[in-house]
Amino acid sequence: MLPPRVAEWRDGGRWLTTPAGRVFVRSAPGDGATILLLHGYPSSSFDYRQVVPHLAGRAWLTLDFLGFGLSDKPRPHRYSLLEQ
Repeated sequence: MLPPRVAEWRDGGRWLTTPAGRVFVRSAPGDGATILLLHGYPSSSFDYRQVVPHLAGRAWLTLDFLGFGLSDKPRPHRYSLLEQ
C-alpha cells in the first residue's frame, strides 16, 4: 500500500505505454514554454510535489524514468549504481 502522499501524486498522473514499459507522467497546461522537470538518480517525479504548486499558470511536465518511481521496472535490467 502506498503512503497517502504518494497515492495522491499517482492519482494526478497517467501512464504512457512504450515498447520498453509504462512510464508515469504528470503535467499541467499553462502559458509559455513547457517546463520539463527531470529527476536525478536515485529519485522520482515525486520530488517535485512541492515545486509544481509554484508553477501555477505555467505549463510543466515531469515523469519517472523507467526503473524509478511509479514507472515500470523492466527486467532483466539491474538498477544498481554500477549498472547505470
